[in-house]
This record gives sequence, C-alpha cells and structure tokens, in this order.
Amino acid sequence: MRHRVVRCIGFYLCGGYMNHDFSLKHQTPHFEIQISPATHYGYFEHTTFGDTYAGGLWFSPDKKLLDYDGVFELPSEVFTMLVSLGYDLSDME
Repeated sequence: MRHRVVRCIGFYLCGGYMNHDFSLKHQTPHFEIQISPATHYGYFEHTTFGDTYAGGLWFSPDKKLLDYDGVFELPSEVFTMLVSLGYDLSDME
C-alpha cells in the first residue's frame, strides 16, 4: 500500500482535523479565546453558555482573520481581544 504525504496549509484545505496546540489562551469577561498559531486556527466560547454561543476562527499566516463561524456577528469582546493581540480584523469591520 502506498501512502501519499499531504502538506496541510489550513483546516479547509486539509479536509480533516489537525493537531492544534492552542498555546495562546485569553479570557474576557464573558468569553474564553484559544488560538493555535501553528495551525492558524482558534475558537471562542462563552463562559456561561459554553458551545451554544461559540465559534471557530481561521487566520492567515500573517494574523489576518479570514473567516469565523458559529455566530452571525463576531462578539465585540472577542473582536476587541483579537485586535489587542495584534490580529487584523479590518475585513470584519
């Protein structure tokens, strides 16, 4: 059996799950935000409502937010925290 090696650039291009390190962890009054710089993926989750008010975050290698899911509009606390961490959310304004 031959094995094919695939180099993943991002979650969508891999078509599956990746090992995220989530080395960046930040807390706002109502949200926990975790980011894996190695895979350019993160998520946010409400501290009371859990994953019923949560979503994924996809970044480019240069820290630009490309997409998010889970909510219609990115919560202001998450938006503000990401900007303070140096992420570019200019396309989301």
